[in-house]
Amino acid sequence: MFSKKGFTLIELAIVLVIFGLLLVSGIGIVSILVKNQKFNESKAVVNKACKSIEGYAISHKKLPSDLNSLGVPTKDPYTNDLVYAFATNMDTFDFCNNEPSNWLTLDDKGVSKNIAFIVYSKGANTHDETNTGTNTYQTKPYGTDVGSYKYDDVVCFGDINLLREKGCQAFEIVTNSLPEGTQYLPYPTVNFQISGGTLNSCSQSGSLPNGITFDSATCSISGTPTQAGTFNFSITTTDTIGRTTSKSFNLTVNPNPVKITTPYLPYGYKDNSYSTGFTASGGTGSYSWSVSGTLPTGLSVSGNTITGTPTETGTFDLTITACDSTFTSVCDSKTFTLSILDSASAGSGSSSGSSGTGSGGGTLFYILNIKQDISFKINSSGSCVNWNQDEVLTIDTSTIDASNDEFILYDSPNCSNLACSRVLNDFSSQDINNNYIIKLTDIGLNKCVFNDL
Repeated sequence: MFSKKGFTLIELAIVLVIFGLLLVSGIGIVSILVKNQKFNESKAVVNKACKSIEGYAISHKKLPSDLNSLGVPTKDPYTNDLVYAFATNMDTFDFCNNEPSNWLTLDDKGVSKNIAFIVYSKGANTHDETNTGTNTYQTKPYGTDVGSYKYDDVVCFGDINLLREKGCQAFEIVTNSLPEGTQYLPYPTVNFQISGGTLNSCSQSGSLPNGITFDSATCSISGTPTQAGTFNFSITTTDTIGRTTSKSFNLTVNPNPVKITTPYLPYGYKDNSYSTGFTASGGTGSYSWSVSGTLPTGLSVSGNTITGTPTETGTFDLTITACDSTFTSVCDSKTFTLSILDSASAGSGSSSGSSGTGSGGGTLFYILNIKQDISFKINSSGSCVNWNQDEVLTIDTSTIDASNDEFILYDSPNCSNLACSRVLNDFSSQDINNNYIIKLTDIGLNKCVFNDL
């Protein structure tokens, strides 16, 4: 037989205690789950509002005046309005070119920051633990004691630098290269150009050539370089919102020394009118001239010209100096030989140049070498004579046989590389006294080119 027996009072009490504990525990778990869900929903709402503010800022270059215009939820899961604040006037001006008069100051868990905007939920306790005063805010670890409350605000804030990086054109120096300059000549003014911002300051570091100056007010360089070479320097610019950019440049100044370009002085005749001028290149193009040495009697110098009527014959060594009129220490000197021949005997006279000897009575060959430093012999058994570029060679036929003796040329000094050979009677272009005035314009292997001077 089975006997029916119920719970004793003790057993029933135990069951009720257990059931009560399970019920309380379940309620606690449900409460925690609900609280976590609300917190996550708060984060989602705040993050959505934050992203919408950022998107608006990138498109409009300013912040929205309120959240209602963004088309996103403006209340948190606790039905409280989200708190939204921004730096002064950032809803009215272009933040790519302007700074607010007052930033929001945020103490982000102990780190101080200037921020453009902040948006947050006051959390389950609906108490604002984030705003600490006018334009000042704080964040703290969740659950931190703040007065009589636990910190539970959900916060998002916007950094102005990130907004500018995403929404503003990059601030940069767009000048890419500089024109080359020429020593002693004015250099064109270069204004360094920027884009993506409004220039606030400009500075230069590194080396500029002497004579070139930097103007920070106009962010430019100008002047007249007196130093040749390549010079490296950098330009650094800052815009009105504090962004800085730098760029390196190379400035090349080509050398432009003063150089006398007159190749030789033409010969003259005793008791005949004489006039010749000197020329130069480089520098500013304007020169002062001087001549040292002994001029033939009857000749004088005025500026860059020798004029007069020589009354004596002979060869006269002269040194001509040209100095730039502006940069007076920039000079060039060149030594010449001036030959004055006897007018009573056509073709007679002393030789000029480095190689002439001659005793008079022969035809003179004046040959100007405008190509390079070379050398020559008269006949293969003759002595080697070096012949420099821009030097006038004078040969008197009283010392050689112009119809048979060979004029042998080498395309380098010391007679090492044979170029060509010819007899002097092959030349033409005689002057009124049957002298020959010729120039060597090219030389190489099996090639010598002569032209009338």
